[in-house]
Amino acid sequence: MAARRRWVTGLAGAALAALLVTGGVVAGRQFRSPQQAAADAEPPAPSLISVAAEQRVLAEPVVLRGQVKPGPKVVLALPAAAAGADSVVTSVAVRAGDRLHEGMLVLDVSGEPMFTLDLPFPLYRDVVGGMKGPDVAEIQRALRRLGFYVPRSSTLDEPTQQALTRLYRRLGYDPIGGDRAAAKQVSSAEQALQEAQAALAAAPDAAARSAAQAAADAARRSLAGARLAAGAGVPRSRVLLLDRAGRKVTKVGVKVGTVLTDPAEPVLELDGQAGYITASATARQAKLIAPKQRVTITDEGSDTGAEGTILSVADEVAAGSAEDEDKQPGYQVRIRADGDTFDKAAGRSLRIDVAVSGSDAEVLAVPVTAIWSRPDGSTFASIARPDGTTGEVTVETGKTAGGWVEIRPDTEGELVEGTPVVVGSDGNPE
Repeated sequence: MAARRRWVTGLAGAALAALLVTGGVVAGRQFRSPQQAAADAEPPAPSLISVAAEQRVLAEPVVLRGQVKPGPKVVLALPAAAAGADSVVTSVAVRAGDRLHEGMLVLDVSGEPMFTLDLPFPLYRDVVGGMKGPDVAEIQRALRRLGFYVPRSSTLDEPTQQALTRLYRRLGYDPIGGDRAAAKQVSSAEQALQEAQAALAAAPDAAARSAAQAAADAARRSLAGARLAAGAGVPRSRVLLLDRAGRKVTKVGVKVGTVLTDPAEPVLELDGQAGYITASATARQAKLIAPKQRVTITDEGSDTGAEGTILSVADEVAAGSAEDEDKQPGYQVRIRADGDTFDKAAGRSLRIDVAVSGSDAEVLAVPVTAIWSRPDGSTFASIARPDGTTGEVTVETGKTAGGWVEIRPDTEGELVEGTPVVVGSDGNPE
């Protein structure tokens, strides 16, 4: 029993001691000096916020919204020279779904081939042997693309005619050459050469032989020219201009028995030209962007993207559109995407990001909030030193974009790439 009384007494003493300690702590909190209370209520001393100076290309982002527009259909029209009551389609070599390539047979018209060539302009004459000019040069380029050797002479010479003959044979036809008059001229030149050679053989003396030899040489040159004119050529009525290889035929506009009397008659309808994206820009945005600038295009719905190029920026607000107080866009911008990512996205809303460059190369730059002005008009940046102090560096500012400004420090080496510059503090010093 005595031991039990000692244990209870000890426990009561410990409880009393704990109560006294707690009470002392609480009382200590209640009894503080006014100076201590004021010090406890003050905000913590502000600390500086700094950002490192960077070497960077200054760029101001411009964001537009655009929609994909399908390209217009391409119509392969009848050459004007092919129209006539005698131009009858006797066979059609292509059908819907076929892909067109250069040097490809499309129609048989009155027993002659009508084929494709990728030329920068329509033929303005029937190109026959011996002719010179830019049209001949383009035909020679086309033949080289098709794998034939031809000289760069801009003249429809014998090697070029040989290549044309092989092209016609590849298509399954005899070469198309000069008209009946040219063939008749060849016959006349051959007869003249025979007569000159006979006169040369019968010449009685040296003087007569010399004159006969000159006549025979002239006859040979005439025959060569006549044969060149009558050899393989390219009639303008037999060439269909193809602007791009690989186009798909979507509709054939003629059939066997069609008489080609209308020069505007569509022979074939091809898949549309490459689609493009239209967007609208505010007046401020339109001043920042220009043709040939690169853009990033994003379909946020499908999370797909591609790069692209600005094709054009309108000088005026589009008809039926105007900028109101909310800066509704109205300057039309046309953009072409690289590749075919958005070929089937007609009508979809796309995000267009244009990086408008303020500098063509990297410059030393700091955030605009790091620049301060003095009463004398000079500007400076405050740098944060490793020891916790700061210092002012006088700078000259340059181009500004994207919240950054180009700087040129007066003192070399004091403010360089990576130097921390003060942009603010995380407290209120006032």
